[in-house]
Amino acid sequence: MEIDARLLLTLAGMGASIVSAFVIVKTKLGAVIDTLRDVEQRLRALDTRLDAVDVQVNSVNKSLSVYKDMFNPKERDAASRELERHKIEIAHLREDISELRK
Repeated sequence: MEIDARLLLTLAGMGASIVSAFVIVKTKLGAVIDTLRDVEQRLRALDTRLDAVDVQVNSVNKSLSVYKDMFNPKERDAASRELERHKIEIAHLREDISELRK
């Protein structure tokens, strides 16, 4: 097999093509890695914000539960009746005290 100028030129061209393909792949891979880092950073920021929103939602749910219990008609009626009983008892006790002072 003879190595002539044509074969050397062809091999050099193939080598240059391989090297340039490697450089292009390396450059594109670097860009993809940078983009991936940016996406990861944004994802972490979104995760942090989501955790904060989750805490706020849980707080609001607890507050709503408390308000729901406070404004429950059955419980309000029971509390109202109990308060009325206390007022009547206080009025009777005042009458008893007034009679004892006489």
